[in-house]
Amino acid sequence: MEGESFYVFGRNAVLEVLRSRPLSVQKVWVGREVEGRAFEELRRLCRESSVPLVRAERSFFAQFERRGEDHHQGVVALVLPWGFRDLAWLVEALSERERALLAILDHLEDPQNLGAVGRSLLAFGGFALAMPSRRGSPITPSALRASAGALAHLEVVRVGSLLSLVEALKSSVPSLWVYGLELEGELVLGSFELPPRCAFVVGSEGRGISRSLRRACDGLIRIPISAVGSVSSLNASVAAALAFYEWHKLHGR
Repeated sequence: MEGESFYVFGRNAVLEVLRSRPLSVQKVWVGREVEGRAFEELRRLCRESSVPLVRAERSFFAQFERRGEDHHQGVVALVLPWGFRDLAWLVEALSERERALLAILDHLEDPQNLGAVGRSLLAFGGFALAMPSRRGSPITPSALRASAGALAHLEVVRVGSLLSLVEALKSSVPSLWVYGLELEGELVLGSFELPPRCAFVVGSEGRGISRSLRRACDGLIRIPISAVGSVSSLNASVAAALAFYEWHKLHGR
């Protein structure tokens, strides 16, 4: 993340940032209603990293609720932005891994979808996601909360061109296969064995994957569904989770 310090809301999101990036946490506020195991874990993690923890009154959280942040659960942290990785780092990281799962987000716009993709990517063994530096959803407090803090554990690669990224990865890491998740893909998820090094391209909610990226993929995968009524496709984050799980069944540990 870039720019100024930002707030992280919610118990799980704050806990995961404290676990994965403790040096970025400047201060934690905890409501007096938060007690028991949740409070003890927050206090332990703050103490280990010398992060100030303050017991806050109801009025402190009211300022966030007035701005629409009403899902704080009585826990808020002020966090310094953390940096992004670049293409050179990603090539090296993929080359060092016998098994690797990567998500490439083609201008995903909804922070909730971004968070959901990050959560399932981490759950099924992924280590990084790539996204464009312009357009698409940035990693916001809402996205971090939707990921239950998973985005804090993932490496985020930002590039000017996703097409150039895919082309560079395919030439530099020959054993990496890049698949696009498409409603009308020629391959059916589960009908073939996914390779140990695998990247899935997830398209935007409205337009899907761009034409140039579709052509650059090694294959386009569709997920068969029973279309009933108005349900003829899956949400981008749901489709991504199913693809990640299929890879995890074969190569996860």
